Amino acid sequence: MMTGRNQYIEDWLTLTLQYLKPRHWIQQHGNTEVVHTYINCYSRPTGHGSEIRAMLIRLSLDLNEQTKDGSTALTLAVEQLSYSGAVQLLQVGAGLACYDEYHRQLMHLMAGNYRHRLRQQRKYPEVRGEWEASAEKRDWDRLMAAPRQQGFSLTEALVDLEKQGDDLGHRGYLYQRRLQRDDAFCCRSGRELERDLREAE
Repeated sequence: MMTGRNQYIEDWLTLTLQYLKPRHWIQQHGNTEVVHTYINCYSRPTGHGSEIRAMLIRLSLDLNEQTKDGSTALTLAVEQLSYSGAVQLLQVGAGLACYDEYHRQLMHLMAGNYRHRLRQQRKYPEVRGEWEASAEKRDWDRLMAAPRQQGFSLTEALVDLEKQGDDLGHRGYLYQRRLQRDDAFCCRSGRELERDLREAE
């Protein structure tokens, strides 16, 4: 956990991972897996990101393990703008439908990033050309292909964010939207929601 957390000793993390056996390395306080810790420390000076993520994936028993706030390795990668890392996780079976504690899915985070980027491009038009020519844009396009194939819509997610506004409450728009979906009870947060609804009846 310590080597995963410290972005300046990545070579130590590489060495440590070579001798670990597959198991959950959970920090109980936040239900945090070592892969979550690593992805959160996104500034990697030695550039071994893809290699280390592959090692962590081999060690992880559940790529959809959620932290206390419902984040998965995949959603953390998107929050950190590591689209290449998110693509790598998708390729080995990371799920798209998990909800965090605010009832957001991966596509809502993608929509938030998309909306922010559009605002930046309107403010600084020269940024658009740099984005279109970047490797990050190619990774973004690859990442967007998977949720679209599974029926997730960027447009619908953008509408959700607009209707939600600043209200991230547990009974707000996204909560109601979630209950309408077939995947409302997926992953750990879904099981907790299902239990809470039964207890409220």
